[in-house]
Amino acid sequence: MTTVRRALLASLVFLCTAASPTPAPTAIVELDRHPVIEIHWGFKTLTAEDRARRISTLLVQIADAPPVPTGFAATPSGPTVDITYGKQLVASVYAGDAEAEHETQEELGAQWASAFTSGVSQYRDDHSLSQRISRLALTLLTLAIVVLALVTFGRIQGSLSRRLRDAVQKRTEGRSQLVAFLEEYHLVALMDALLGITRLVLSLAVLYAGLQIGLSLFPSTRPLADATSSALAAFLVNFGQSFLKQLPGLLFVAIVFVVAYYVVRILRFLSDRVAAGTITIAGFKPQWASTTQWLLAVAVVILALLIAFPYIPGSKSPAFQGISIFVGVLVSLGSSALVANALAGIMLTYIGAFEPGDRVKVGDVDGEVIKLGLLTTRFRTRLDQIITLANANVLGQQITNFDADPPKGSVVTSRVGIGYDTPWRQVEAMMQLAATRTGGLAADPAPEVLTLSLNSFDVTYELVVHLAPGAVWFAVQSALNRNVLDAFNEFNVQIMTPAYVADSPDLKVVRPANWYDAPAKKTE
Repeated sequence: MTTVRRALLASLVFLCTAASPTPAPTAIVELDRHPVIEIHWGFKTLTAEDRARRISTLLVQIADAPPVPTGFAATPSGPTVDITYGKQLVASVYAGDAEAEHETQEELGAQWASAFTSGVSQYRDDHSLSQRISRLALTLLTLAIVVLALVTFGRIQGSLSRRLRDAVQKRTEGRSQLVAFLEEYHLVALMDALLGITRLVLSLAVLYAGLQIGLSLFPSTRPLADATSSALAAFLVNFGQSFLKQLPGLLFVAIVFVVAYYVVRILRFLSDRVAAGTITIAGFKPQWASTTQWLLAVAVVILALLIAFPYIPGSKSPAFQGISIFVGVLVSLGSSALVANALAGIMLTYIGAFEPGDRVKVGDVDGEVIKLGLLTTRFRTRLDQIITLANANVLGQQITNFDADPPKGSVVTSRVGIGYDTPWRQVEAMMQLAATRTGGLAADPAPEVLTLSLNSFDVTYELVVHLAPGAVWFAVQSALNRNVLDAFNEFNVQIMTPAYVADSPDLKVVRPANWYDAPAKKTE
């Protein structure tokens, strides 16, 4: 009878344990974000995730509480094997758990108890005061090493760059100017770029290593370090595969742009030499060099883009094409004024209307040209003001160049209106006398008096003089006008500007005795 009862009881327990557990997704019991055990079965209304979450919470409470001498123990209890900590039930091993792990309940219970003991011990060790101080010290040491490494990389790059420049300069001594330029400038630039890229890669590697070490030192950030490492590894694998796939096209693009870069540099080198007069080309003015170099450089860059565009990775994608269309629309909408000024600048350069250093008058602007750019032209007036005009505006106005004939120098004039009762020979003599009293004039060509027009009530005369090298035009202009006034007053000749229709019989002249009436002071 006893044997039958035992058989019936065993059958009932087997049926209960076989019917009650239900399969569920694997759940992980974690302690301080570290996996402890895996649970594959739920029990009744509890899923595997619910059981894992409950056990994880209990393990944290146990790890934070004072230790119990008995520790974790696995004890059979009817259809389950219970893992207890002192008198506290932590977890139960069901038949479904054992079947999923292909172990007996007793063996699996012993494994869980051992895993709980190891996890709690590790948790307490990681959160001890000594470990926290040690991790903080290691973090500070890692930071110091990273900073030292970055500073060292910078100093090594500077030292290598200086040694490279010295070596290239010694190597190019005695060679032709063009060869020296190509070897010295471009080789140094290339090596500087390689050194900079190497320093950047090493700096990023050191920063990443320091970050990984710092994150792995603390238990709460170790999973983040693992996730970062996994993400970087996946990125590097994908990048490597994509890079190898696009490598032929990238090499072709690199070759095209390297060739274009060197062509542009050679054009700039030749432009500088032509502008300086070192290289002369028949029929080509030195002031054309800068604009010509710019136009050729733009043509070279556009040609390089057209050649390399089909080989750029992603150039055929809809996103890339959309960006290209958007940029094209922006350029089309905003480039009308830009193109107009650029074309005007090119025309001003090649028609030779003026050059930097010439004194010109453009509309209401009268001054010296200090810069003729592609888009704008800058002038300095007699008041030392800088005026900038768009080239389209300059080209659309009348341009008067007072320095059109450089050998003769700039022209300065003084114009007066004199009555018909004064002999023109006397007028010319007085104006020539005024010219001789004015400093800053060139001896050749000599001052010249022109009879410009016979008006209704007066005759217009103009004194034309040329400035000596280095003379300031507006200062000479002022002195010349003052001397003309003195000369006509000295010989009692009335200036009829503006013309008189009716006037008193008295002459409108200043007698010499009144030249220095108060508050004027005699300077001679």
